[in-house]
Amino acid sequence: MRVIQLITGLGGGGAENLVYNLTKMNLQDKDVEFSVVYMTDKDKLKPRFEEMGVAPVSLGITSKGSFVSGLKKYYRILKNNKGAVVHAHLFHTLLISCLMQPLVPHKVVFTLHSDFVKKRARRYILFFTRFLRSADVIFSAKSKQWYQKSDAVVIANGIDLSQYNHAHNKPEVFSCLFLGRLEEPKNPMYLVELVNKLKDKHKFKIVVVGEGNMRQPLEELIAKESLQDYFEFLGFRQDIPQIMANVSCLITPSLWEGMPISLLEAGACGVPILTTPVGSIPIFLNNETAYLTELPDFHLSLQHIIENYNEALDKAAKFKNEVFEKFDINKCYQNYKAMYYKVIK
Repeated sequence: MRVIQLITGLGGGGAENLVYNLTKMNLQDKDVEFSVVYMTDKDKLKPRFEEMGVAPVSLGITSKGSFVSGLKKYYRILKNNKGAVVHAHLFHTLLISCLMQPLVPHKVVFTLHSDFVKKRARRYILFFTRFLRSADVIFSAKSKQWYQKSDAVVIANGIDLSQYNHAHNKPEVFSCLFLGRLEEPKNPMYLVELVNKLKDKHKFKIVVVGEGNMRQPLEELIAKESLQDYFEFLGFRQDIPQIMANVSCLITPSLWEGMPISLLEAGACGVPILTTPVGSIPIFLNNETAYLTELPDFHLSLQHIIENYNEALDKAAKFKNEVFEKFDINKCYQNYKAMYYKVIK
């Protein structure tokens, strides 16, 4: 069986890392053959694929002018891989798969990677294209939305636990890690408000790992508020386990989410987690294993963690046990493999 992992780009977000880890697992599987196709020219993760002998193919869609040529390239890929299952990740990949259906009929598995779609038009597109999809993947039963297939398959995310064997070191200065795309769903601009509310109470810093279109506005706001000493920008990084091992906690003030890989990464490292209770997060985390707090009280929870860090470490230890028990990428891969076989029957 052949499976085309189709994703918007290889920019290093949670969806991209899931595709990477699934592909890595697939190299040990003689029954299923993966190929990786991405729409745009964002390719920060491409070298990691190439290091393990996988050559991702870009459709080169970077503007309206290159859209048609990208579709033609995708058409040729589908023609050369007749019978393959296309696993479309994120909204835009679904659009081009739907456009290709009349020309090259194929099975489509779709993962939205979010429990919330902001634009109404997109929600209706998802609803009216349900018949073109063989399966929808969601992260928890409670996260299913009206625009998804009624028999959506629940598959939780997973991570390569063998990479998370670093001892957790308590840094000299309390360090809060913000890990993710610097874009609206992740709510990075809130970090300035957070610092302003706590800077007179505690000594701490925020380590920002990730890139996105809100990095420049964020840095400009930090400069305007004269808060440069409270922030450290590391950009896009691939050594997340090592970074996790040297921070005090993970903060996730997201406006909406699916099931963030970063929470599993923090859990695997025994790092305390402070997050908003959005998306599927409350399905996998609770107040016994993390701090789930709405934005108005987010700063109070961070203050509590700083002042009661041993309590936070105890919660983190409980979640670490759960991560190693439930969220191994091997289990995740086997669940996807079973679903791929099911849709081609």
